[in-house]
Amino acid sequence: MIRRKLTLLLFILSTSLHAQKQAFLTDRGEAHWLDSISFEYQSFRRAQTVELRAQAKSKASKLLREVEGSSADSAIKSVAYYRGFNFWDKRRESKIYLLILKRIKKWAPRDSVQLRFFSNYQTGNTFIFLEDYDSAAFYLNQAFDIDIQNDLGKYEGSVQDRAALILYLLEDYENSLSLSEFSLRWAKGRLRAAVYNQLGNTHNRMGNFQEAALAYDSASLFFERTGVASWLPKFNSMNAYLELGKDGEEKFLEAYSELTKNKSVLNYQAYVDALELSRAEICLAYWEDSSRYNFEDLNEILLKPSPESIRFIRSALAKKIVNTEGEWKKNREAYIMLKRFFVLVRQDSIQYALKNILEIDAEFIQELSRDNENLVAAANRPRNELKSLISKIGKEELLRSDKNSDRVEENIVKGMVKIVLTLIPLIICFIALNKTVKSRKEIKSVLDKLTTINTREKKLLESMVLGNNLETVGLAGNSNFKQYNDVIVINIQLDGVTSSMSILSNDLFTKRLEDIFNRLAAVSSKHGLQRLKTDGTSLVLVGGINEDYVSPSHALQAAKDMHKSMKTFNHSNQEFESPVLLRIGADIGSVYSGLPGDLSLLLDMWGDVFPRVKKLELSCPTGKTVLSQKVIDAEHYGVKWPKSEVIEVESIKARIFE
Repeated sequence: MIRRKLTLLLFILSTSLHAQKQAFLTDRGEAHWLDSISFEYQSFRRAQTVELRAQAKSKASKLLREVEGSSADSAIKSVAYYRGFNFWDKRRESKIYLLILKRIKKWAPRDSVQLRFFSNYQTGNTFIFLEDYDSAAFYLNQAFDIDIQNDLGKYEGSVQDRAALILYLLEDYENSLSLSEFSLRWAKGRLRAAVYNQLGNTHNRMGNFQEAALAYDSASLFFERTGVASWLPKFNSMNAYLELGKDGEEKFLEAYSELTKNKSVLNYQAYVDALELSRAEICLAYWEDSSRYNFEDLNEILLKPSPESIRFIRSALAKKIVNTEGEWKKNREAYIMLKRFFVLVRQDSIQYALKNILEIDAEFIQELSRDNENLVAAANRPRNELKSLISKIGKEELLRSDKNSDRVEENIVKGMVKIVLTLIPLIICFIALNKTVKSRKEIKSVLDKLTTINTREKKLLESMVLGNNLETVGLAGNSNFKQYNDVIVINIQLDGVTSSMSILSNDLFTKRLEDIFNRLAAVSSKHGLQRLKTDGTSLVLVGGINEDYVSPSHALQAAKDMHKSMKTFNHSNQEFESPVLLRIGADIGSVYSGLPGDLSLLLDMWGDVFPRVKKLELSCPTGKTVLSQKVIDAEHYGVKWPKSEVIEVESIKARIFE
């Protein structure tokens, strides 16, 4: 019994071990290959030794063979190759690299735009690095056809960028710049940063060092924004800033210091060699012309001639020469730097550098003749792919420009319609405003006429009496005049009514004004005050000329009640454009009253108190009351006056009350 159980347990364990030999996550079906390949790629990137990287690549290769031989869906196979192509180097392992890229396209579903585009695009990019530009253009042509028909998101503008790189490598810098600018119209994220870096390279080759430096700085900025740690633009910018001399030494020093202090950069020997070469180059430039740079500003980098500095520069140049063997242009540039070095320190050895430069040039001439033969053969082909690609990009950009022009024209038409629709209400408002201004002028004219009539009436009354002061009255001895002492005079000004003249008719405005005066007179009459007269938008009240006694505290209370009454009025009023508020001034003094002359046409009152109270009302803030100190002192009973502000108006002492 125990033996049977043991056998069963061993069978289960063996089955489990067999399953573990297959790709893991098998419970997820076909997707387990994708997860396994991604896992191996992470291991490949993190591997610290060549053996570990080779082990991860071997496992990935096995997984891809399993996918290829399985009955998995074609989309799974395409994505598996898409996740696995980065295990191989596009230069050293180009054969298998291109095979995997073509299988991405082979298994990609027809509706999978991005997979088909990526296969063509990356294949073309690989041929660029293999210096087979016509083959590169063939695949980029197919990728661009997909680009034209679809929105590719992050891949928009990538074909134009690769075409610019091809022309750059063929030394057609002007057209390369144009294609890079086309790419910038659509490129986003990391691609936009890469396009700016390529623009910098092109400007550098053309000797436009200021534009090159600007492009490199833009590339660095966009790489930082996308969270990509790319130091390539920083390295490239150093050459441009070096060529700018004193104008670029600050930025050169900034880039150099940033790179030399970055540990992740110093982990790569190629970057270390590049930094040493940059330092060697700026030192040579300084030795040739010491006025070109400020030694104190660059003392961390610049080396003065000495045996140690000579050994350092010779070592940096030797590394550059070794690293560029097989690349005639970069190798030639390295020997030209060596020639500059020999001119400065060892003129007897200059022939060595010149000899090597001439050998490189001779080799290039032979290579150029072979290339010319290839170009002639390519020109005789039925289809020149590179020419077709550039033509297609130019045509598409022209069509897009036309579409943009049509869109701009359409937006202009829409804008004109909006302007017309906006202008119509404005014209209507202008007409209404013009009528309002005319109406207001008419109302103002009526008020001016009323003021003129009142003035004339006053002058007529003054001409009919012997005098309007106490001395004159005493001399005349006319029984038609009567003197009242300690009379409280209140002057009330309505603020906010004139703004409604434009929206109310003349008759309605006059009627509403009279309604307000009656309302105030009714409130004040409860405190013994009488309505004396009105003048435009002013009302004059008096207290103490009849049997009712009006004390100063009663006058202040009457003023408060009138303010409250107007608040109630404003709350219910719908006709006036703005709230109607009061300014109230109060003073006390002698008043003269009577029927002037023998005509006895009109009861009139006058005295020095009237101009004084008008001055107080004019100095009063809207919504408040001003009492002269004379009024307050006239209170016979002990009254606790509310909180007030002391003022002085033309030698008249007074207080402002809420």
